[in-house]
Amino acid sequence: MGVAATQFRVLANKSQLSDYQFQAQMLNQAKLQLGASVGQLWNLTANLDPNSPTMQLLNAQIAVIQQIEKGLDLQSQRLKTMVEALQAESDSLSKILEKSISTSFKLLA
Repeated sequence: MGVAATQFRVLANKSQLSDYQFQAQMLNQAKLQLGASVGQLWNLTANLDPNSPTMQLLNAQIAVIQQIEKGLDLQSQRLKTMVEALQAESDSLSKILEKSISTSFKLLA
């Protein structure tokens, strides 16, 4: 791979890495909002009869939100794995680029 191609790949990796990190931040923000919603629902259940229809409805809503949070956790873990792979590739490409540049300057000298 030539110097220009390697440099292009490094820049493309950095761009993709930035996109993944932004997506991870958005997932974390969504999880925080869902957590706040669960907290509010738990506060509503404090004075209710455990067998009341309202309590059952609130518990069902809490369960749905918790399932959504689990889905967000899975997406977050997938993004983390992709970020780690991109970082490893970027490190490798940077080393290749350094060697290519070093070799080019040695040939010119």
